[in-house]
Parts: sequence; structure tokens; C-alpha cells
Amino acid sequence: MEFEYGEFIEYFERKVEDFNEKEGGGLYIRFLRQGESGENEREKQYIHDLNLRYHGDSGETLREDYLLLGREDKMCRFRMYDIFLLYKKEGWDAVGNVIAQNYRLLLKLEKSNSTDKVKDFEYIKKNLFIKIGKAGKKSPEGEVCRKVGDLLLSLFFVIFEDEDSGKKSLGASAVTDRMPAMWEVSEEELWDLAFKNMMERHPAIFVPDLMNPKGVDLLSMDIAKIWKDEGFDNYNVPLVTAANIREGIIAMFYPGVCEKLAELFKGSFYILFAGEDGAYIHARNTIPPSVLAETVKSVQGNLSDKIYLYDSKLGEILAL
Repeated sequence: MEFEYGEFIEYFERKVEDFNEKEGGGLYIRFLRQGESGENEREKQYIHDLNLRYHGDSGETLREDYLLLGREDKMCRFRMYDIFLLYKKEGWDAVGNVIAQNYRLLLKLEKSNSTDKVKDFEYIKKNLFIKIGKAGKKSPEGEVCRKVGDLLLSLFFVIFEDEDSGKKSLGASAVTDRMPAMWEVSEEELWDLAFKNMMERHPAIFVPDLMNPKGVDLLSMDIAKIWKDEGFDNYNVPLVTAANIREGIIAMFYPGVCEKLAELFKGSFYILFAGEDGAYIHARNTIPPSVLAETVKSVQGNLSDKIYLYDSKLGEILAL
């Protein structure tokens, strides 16, 4: 039996209580529902922070459903609709693994020497990376980030890596706006270092044929030759993603990626950010943006609700 969202939430609450019992009890568990304003100052602060980070405002009522789980001042937060989509895609075992994995990371974070690492810029510059998510009307206070349309790119650094579950997971912290001065570098230098790390660890992948999803390294390979040899033209729709990472759409923001695609299509092109996995590319003169807008509206789970254009003359990604 497959649950819809409301039924899923009710059953998931029982699953979390079972997890608490397995951990010996004593966990702070709080399901914060859309429209709530918080029962105490601690919850009010969480609601303020969640609204600001994910929706760009500091309203007093929560914009979406969340789960807070942890001990004392350390919390894991889960956006419930993301957990629901994971359940729909991979089932209850995947949901349980995510909860357990994040809680284990939280415990390791409490024991880590994160303060020493924050001061060590030689460590930091090798461990900077970029997260991408949906932006609100305002950027989160006190964090180094860039807003592009309704997408938000944020700078983070790895505190530790966890491989206990057989899958590598990261304990990470956001780069705050006070840190560049402490490290005696500019924000621009931090972005350059982060993109360099991302491109080395998660290179941009170009998938020319969605029926045969075998990709090639976009920046190092001659994608124009591959495109021509396969008999494709501007009416074909390739996918751009990043290797070994869930948030594959980040590859569209790598330096040089859009420029190389503009060479392939001989000009500007539209970008559809479908979920987190990757971006679909449409040559500008092959489809009206109104048709793409209808496509976006009809697909659930899109990270962005907008159509984007890479303007080859301006050299910028623009939200339409």
C-alpha cells in the first residue's frame, strides 16, 4: 500500500517514535506543521530561521512541514515533503536510513574539533563546496550565498566525512559572512576555490541522448564532435549534470559550462532545472518559452518554477 502525503505523515510519526526507542529514548522530536508559530522561544527561532533560509522571509508562521530531531541544542531538520518524495521513490528503508544517517552525523559533529578546523584556512580551502536549493525572496542572514532567479547557491565546508553506513556522508557547516575576513580572503576567492573543488570531485557531465544515458565529461571532451557524429541537431534536448552528487544541476554554474554549450548551439539556450538531478537544455530558437513554462507547471518536484535563459551575448544565466 502506497501512502499519500497526509497518510504518510501520520505513519512517519510512528516510525520516528520507533527510532527514538531504538536509540534509548530521550530524543527531542518535534513535527512543525505549516502555519505553526511555535510553542516556545526555541521553536519560534527555528521557524524564523527555516523561513529565512528556505523561503527568504522571517514570517512568524512556518511555510512548510518540518521534523526537528536531536538532543539539546543540536538538531537535524528534515523538510517533510522531501522525505515524502524519497519514500515514493525508494520506500521506507531509504527513509529510515536517511533519518539514522543524519542523526549519526549530528552525534559525530558534537564530538568533532570543528572550532580548530574553522581557523585553519589550509584545511578550509580544500574542503569548500557549494549547495544549491530553492531561494526565497531574501537570502539567508549571515551566510555567503548567491541568488539566481529562484535558486540559491550557498558556500559550505566539510567538517568530517562519515562512511560507517557504506555511503559517504558529510558533516558540514555554512560559510558565514564573518569568515572571509577571519581567513583574510575575499568572498570571490572563496567561490573560486569552491567551484574548483566541485569541478574536480564532481565534473560536469553531458548526456546527449536521453534514450542512451551515457554521459561524457563536458569540459574535457569535444562535445560538438560527439553531437555531430551522433547525428543530433538543435532540436535534440541534452541533459547536463554532475558526477557523483545528487544535486547535479550545480554543474550549470561551473565556469566554462554555459560557454561551451553556447558554442555547441551557436548561441543562447533555455535551461530547465528538473528536480536536483540535472538540467535540460533547449536551443533558443527551437521551442517557445511558453511551451517550456507549461512543461515546468506539469512536472512535480521541480527545484525551480522558472524558465532560465543563458544569454550568450551577456554571458549570464537569466530567470525569465
